[in-house]
Amino acid sequence: IFLHQVFWPALRDKGLTRALLLVDGWSSNHDQDLFDEIQSQNMDIIVQRKILPDGTTGMIQPEDVYFFRLYKHFVRTITDKLDVTIEMWTRDKFMALQSFAYYQFGAPRFSAMLQYAWFACGYTDERPPDFETPMNFCLRIDSLQNCDIEDCDQFGDIRCAHCNSCLCFEHSFLGQLHIDCLEDK
Repeated sequence: IFLHQVFWPALRDKGLTRALLLVDGWSSNHDQDLFDEIQSQNMDIIVQRKILPDGTTGMIQPEDVYFFRLYKHFVRTITDKLDVTIEMWTRDKFMALQSFAYYQFGAPRFSAMLQYAWFACGYTDERPPDFETPMNFCLRIDSLQNCDIEDCDQFGDIRCAHCNSCLCFEHSFLGQLHIDCLEDK
């Protein structure tokens, strides 16, 4: 599905006629017949597929080298702070938390952090400038600060990396999903 609906259309949109596809050792990526069938339906673009050696993903994929550890720690810290009476593991609440975390990690203030993942893999020689991590910016706030949402009397638990608002869990992802704020108010 990915190759049909995303990969080949993206190559066509860019006007490419040749491409190199690097994939990990996931079992379906080893299925040569499946790949040949998809390639035969897209003969206008020649794609050479290479499978990364087993055990190398954690060393050469930027997200595995640096990003995912921070992301998982961020989410785990939030869930560990939540009151155990909240049904956090329902699908809608868990997906809201993931959406909120993803939105925070995409803030422009973290671009150097994302660049660092590429530097840590050795794909670039230029070290990005020093940066603050989402853990330090979003979750290290004064525990006595109130939520910035009008008429909310809860303490703030999270600082939004986009708009700098201090938010309680209810106004960040549990009740209202905070993923469309204005930059740096």
